[in-house]
Amino acid sequence: MATEVTRKQEIELRYYIKPEELKITGLCSAVFAKEIQQLQDCKELEVVIRKRKKVRSSAANRYYWGEIVNKVTYGLKMMGYRLDPELVGEIVIDMLKNCTPEQAHELLKSKFASRLFEETEKVTTTKLGSREIGEEYFEPISQWAAEELNVIINKPDETKKD
Repeated sequence: MATEVTRKQEIELRYYIKPEELKITGLCSAVFAKEIQQLQDCKELEVVIRKRKKVRSSAANRYYWGEIVNKVTYGLKMMGYRLDPELVGEIVIDMLKNCTPEQAHELLKSKFASRLFEETEKVTTTKLGSREIGEEYFEPISQWAAEELNVIINKPDETKKD
């Protein structure tokens, strides 16, 4: 048996057992009986126990791409027009002026989401739950955008509803 911490401040327990050692009792036993039977020919099973968290809603995705990413993209493009090419170089100016939403998203992931993951994990915002996406990702981005890009990102309840 092994225990691992896979996300900062989250505990995930992983147990490796043989199928014949797996015993589930209580209300769940009838639900899992058929699935467990299908696993009997496996040499080893991995059982993962972790706190269930709410996944990000489609409204949060629309807010992220429609409000945050679009405004950061705009801010980066405008920065390309404000910077002195002699100080940062024409290549940087050109990259900023032609920034796409996908490039802005990758920048935001590397700057803000990477600190939420262990070094060995792939950084992906889709793994962030509702609380994490708001408090630990959206809020720092909004503050940075205001300070560094001179862009104000509206809060979700301030954005236009469809």
